[in-house]
Amino acid sequence: MAVLEELLADRRRIQGPEDPDTCDTRHWLAFWRGRTGDAAGAVAELEALLPLRRRVEGPDDRGTLDTREALAVFRWSAGDRTGAVTALRASWTTTGESWGGPSAGLRHP
Repeated sequence: MAVLEELLADRRRIQGPEDPDTCDTRHWLAFWRGRTGDAAGAVAELEALLPLRRRVEGPDDRGTLDTREALAVFRWSAGDRTGAVTALRASWTTTGESWGGPSAGLRHP
């Protein structure tokens, strides 16, 4: 994770804190923080990142959706089952609407 932390510092300095690449690096740093046992730390970082991604990249952008889903996963890992389920439902609803959902002829079997 030290390499990702160094990369994030460089991206913030060179590309700025709102650049999509900087956001991606923040996402992956939070993801790996969670995967290595710090689910609460991952949740905190992803909660801070999500509003920025929504504003800069848009609510339907793949990166924004990935961050929403990762936030739900790590909320679950941190013990917030209700928050995780609510976040996943909201993410799936947005994803379905963004990609056409039922109006595009997509139906669950």
